[in-house]
Amino acid sequence: MPTTLPSTSDPVIHGEQSVDVFGLLGLLWSRRWEVGVCVAVGIAAFGLFTISVADQYKSEVLVQARFARADPKLLSDVSLDAQSIIQTELSLISSRDVAEGVATQLGLENDPDFAADGLLKGPARTAREYVRYLRTSLVPDAPDTSENWIVRKLAKNLDVSNDPRSFLIRISYTSSSPEQSAQIANAFAEEYLRKRKEAEARRKLADLAETYGPKHPIFLKAQAELKDAMRAEGVTKNAQVLSWATAPALPSGPNRPLIFVITLIASFALGIALILFSEAAKTAARARRAQPQKASMHGH
Repeated sequence: MPTTLPSTSDPVIHGEQSVDVFGLLGLLWSRRWEVGVCVAVGIAAFGLFTISVADQYKSEVLVQARFARADPKLLSDVSLDAQSIIQTELSLISSRDVAEGVATQLGLENDPDFAADGLLKGPARTAREYVRYLRTSLVPDAPDTSENWIVRKLAKNLDVSNDPRSFLIRISYTSSSPEQSAQIANAFAEEYLRKRKEAEARRKLADLAETYGPKHPIFLKAQAELKDAMRAEGVTKNAQVLSWATAPALPSGPNRPLIFVITLIASFALGIALILFSEAAKTAARARRAQPQKASMHGH
């Protein structure tokens, strides 16, 4: 008995029958325009993403902590270990106090990149600015949150990490400008070292004042020396900068080729899924219509 292939209008899966590969391919070919529409929508979405999201550049500073050599008494306390001390330093770098110092140091309040979300550009950025304008207009008595906005954005794009096997601290900042990424990463390192120097100076002067008094020549000499040390760049008693950040030549993200490939695959798969779902719905509908006809035939 000769066998024939099912037409492309037949369902791909019939009850417990196995999938007919040629029938499936024929079905997809006959309805290829639906897959094409899904792929076109995916490409359009990728295009919108491309014009709305700017390239991101990541720049990094390397800081070497030196607690074990510089302050052995600190590590002699059993309640503190090296990793807990490093975590304290990471928290200090990520603190609001340091972020506010960076904002003041760089004058970010007047920087247009911090007036709206720097990840957006073109129509998306204009829309974001319009929403912020409406919010300010509708709530005129709302407090000025520009400083909070800058601090939040700095914290969002800042990454502070440590290699557990060493005292190396990595301070990374990501933005849409390679120069700005390097500038802000270096500013965080400088502000961290400045606060460290201040803490060291206060502690030493307090010890000398308690021992000699605030008017003793030794105290005054130490005070002058510490002021000079405060102006030294990139080094403190407990930390030093090993490598300052530089403007990266290539963006760190987003990975547009990978996103484009994923978009194509997802769009193609969505198109196939919609076709199969549509065919399954048609098969179920035909089965429901056939049941009353069979019942009437048995009745006769």
